Amino acid sequence: MRKKDETKYQDILNSIEAMVNQTGIASVSMAKVADIAGVSKSTLYVYFPDKNAMLKAVYLDRKHKMADFLNQNLDATLPPRERLEAYLNVVDEFVVTHMDAIDLIEQFANSPMATELNISTEESYLGFEPLLQMAADGVASGDFTDTEPIIILSFAYVPIVRYEQAKLAGLTAATLDQIITMCLKSILK
Repeated sequence: MRKKDETKYQDILNSIEAMVNQTGIASVSMAKVADIAGVSKSTLYVYFPDKNAMLKAVYLDRKHKMADFLNQNLDATLPPRERLEAYLNVVDEFVVTHMDAIDLIEQFANSPMATELNISTEESYLGFEPLLQMAADGVASGDFTDTEPIIILSFAYVPIVRYEQAKLAGLTAATLDQIITMCLKSILK
C-alpha cells in the first residue's frame, strides 16, 4: 500500500475545492479531480475509496479549517458580549482570506449533498464547541437572546458572509462596522 503524503492530500483537496467552486458539486468526478490535481486516478484511491468520501473530506476539511482559525484568533477568556464582537471580526477576517472555502461550504449548505454524504451535525461542527459554548454562556448570562447557540452563531456568521460577497461584487457601500452593529442588535438583549 502506498504511503499518504499530506502535501499531496492538501493539493487534491484544493483541486476539489476549485472544481466545486467553478462547476458545482455535481460535476465532480474522480477522473476530473485526478486531472486537475495532476495525479493518477489510482493515486486518488490511495486517499479516498470513492467520490463521496472525497467530497465529504473536502467539506469537513474546510469546516475544520474555519473552526481552527476562529478558535486560534479569539480570546476564550473574554466575556460573551466582547467575545461575540471579536467573533464577528474574526469571521470577517476568515471570509476575506478564505473566500474559496466559504464558497465551497455554501455549495454544500445549499445542496442535498450533506445528507447524501451522511455528514452528521457532530462532524460538521467539530471544533466549533468553544464558539457554541460562548453562545450558550451569553444566553445563560442573559446577555444574548434566549435561543439555541447554533442560531446565535448563524446570526453572526451569515450576515458577515453575505456582506463580504456583496462587497466583492460591488453591490454595497455598507461598512463592516454597520454590519457588526446590526448583528449585535439581533443577538444582544
